Amino acid sequence: MGQHYYRSASNSLLARTADRTPKTFAIPVDQQHSPSSKRSPYIVFTAGGDYTLETFTEKRTTCWAFEPYNGGPVERLDSGEAPFPWDIPSLPPSYFKNHVMQLEVPYTASIKLCHVCGGPGRKRCNTCSGKGYEYCYHCHGDGFSPVTLRSATKDCLYCTGSGQRKCWKCGGEGMALCKVCSGTGQIRCFIRLTIKWTNHMDDHVVEKISNLDDDKIRNVSGEVVCQEEETSLLPLTHFPDTTVSMASAQLLQNHASSFPEEKVLKQRHKVSIVPVASVHYKWKNREGLFHVYGFEQRVYAPDYPQTCCCCCIL
Repeated sequence: MGQHYYRSASNSLLARTADRTPKTFAIPVDQQHSPSSKRSPYIVFTAGGDYTLETFTEKRTTCWAFEPYNGGPVERLDSGEAPFPWDIPSLPPSYFKNHVMQLEVPYTASIKLCHVCGGPGRKRCNTCSGKGYEYCYHCHGDGFSPVTLRSATKDCLYCTGSGQRKCWKCGGEGMALCKVCSGTGQIRCFIRLTIKWTNHMDDHVVEKISNLDDDKIRNVSGEVVCQEEETSLLPLTHFPDTTVSMASAQLLQNHASSFPEEKVLKQRHKVSIVPVASVHYKWKNREGLFHVYGFEQRVYAPDYPQTCCCCCIL
């Protein structure tokens, strides 16, 4: 990438590198050192670029649904013409964030008898199979207290010697409240519209930094040098680095064909420059390398010579 795009980001990191550099290494912060120099230690400043594309889409699906009918007005099928799913106005709560919303399609409701209980609002209890009682687990059904001998005549305190207990669910009636209609015997059927807003995001790390994987570049912040937001974007053909332009064209092409059942509402892309300081050091006649990257000044030192530094285990 052009140096003028990330010079400010690199300079900002350079001004703070000396404080983050382990003082054991005693590394002088000198921009004039280059990788070709044989002296050690020295710092090489580079930058990692991250191109990010976000496509915000909307998908609508319909299905039949029902709920208990507790009375009240109903927009019946013959009250008007039901609109098509995409004719119902609805806006996302916010863009570029995932949301789900469920709505009732107007003029699709009807009142029907409950298909589980058939109308009474009660059905046979599943716990006791309609008997109204269940097996006493304290005396194992024999009616004797578990703390007495089998020859004793003391009855079980929980079932009074019957070996059976009243069903806890139906209260001994053998019939339980129907959960589908909540005891009303009627349900309201309607068409439910589900609107799902999804933010599809892909990115591409443009420049590779030695020993520093792409995920580390993605997880830190840098300087945003280019950002656009439109209903439909075009590739970044005007960007000075052709690698960015190629990544932009490829990701936009992928997004154009990856969501055939979804409507694209908005797109945005940006290019972030993440400053990286590669520190070459020498400690106890041993040469090594670590990186300080991002505005968060995170350090990646896979070859750190000590596993304990300032009472911290590395």
